Amino acid sequence: MRKLTPTLAVNLLGLPDVQSVMHWLDRIGGMVRRVDELTHMDSEPSLGSVMDYPLVYEDEFGTVETTCRSDGHGFVFRLRGRTFRGRSFDCLWVDGSEMTDLPRDLFPVKSYGPENEFGDLIAKFTIKLPLDVLGAAEPAGQLVLSFDCRDGDMVEGILTVDGAVYTQTSCGWVEGNLIGLQRQLPAGVFLACCLSCRCSQFNPAGAQDIGSLGCFVDWPDMAAVSNKAEASKGDVFRAWHEAQDQGKLQLVQETWLCPRFRLIQPGEPAYKDWDFFVYGKDGRVPPAREPGQ
Repeated sequence: MRKLTPTLAVNLLGLPDVQSVMHWLDRIGGMVRRVDELTHMDSEPSLGSVMDYPLVYEDEFGTVETTCRSDGHGFVFRLRGRTFRGRSFDCLWVDGSEMTDLPRDLFPVKSYGPENEFGDLIAKFTIKLPLDVLGAAEPAGQLVLSFDCRDGDMVEGILTVDGAVYTQTSCGWVEGNLIGLQRQLPAGVFLACCLSCRCSQFNPAGAQDIGSLGCFVDWPDMAAVSNKAEASKGDVFRAWHEAQDQGKLQLVQETWLCPRFRLIQPGEPAYKDWDFFVYGKDGRVPPAREPGQ
């Protein structure tokens, strides 16, 4: 997870003291926990649809093929008799128990916390999902994402578009992986997903490997904050809190796509790396690259 220490956040977020930072982090953390708790797939999701992805799970006890369901906010899947839920593969919880309560002869769990009250599966998760691509001859692309949580957090993406295959490996986060894939695509061809949407931004406090992207499509004031030339990380952080209090903020998966998608344009400010690494700091689209370069 990308995250700031409270002391460092005092300077980076422009908040007055550590106590203030801890207050803000607690409010954001409460929102994240509520999103996890509400990921039940029992009612019509707010993003309008539910999708099932093939999931391959690998750990020291073997390989399991199952189905992972997503509503654009989080995942749910069955594995060796247990139902797992969460907004990312490094932030899962189990129906009816804690991660640390799982049978150790069925699941390898990395425990941490003062009393081992938290845990992550030491495993690799691979999902196959559709990914729309603007400007391609065939706009329906296919993305295979692998999250390897066994030795560090590595993300590998394999994107197939118009018969060409692009591969990208990154450390920790889907954001960097999708940006790396985007930079390999021909000029005028763009991934269509929440990460490339003008309405999304990350929280300066940090993010999980996937699913921590903030959607502000219902809160246009965020654009005004981002457009300020003197806007700081603290301004963005406080805007997150205000949008949350007004019920105008959703956490979404970077790979999701909703009908309100609008491709971010060069120079449109947002707290994410898309504009700098995709369009370049002077706002120009990078030249086309041949597959494999």
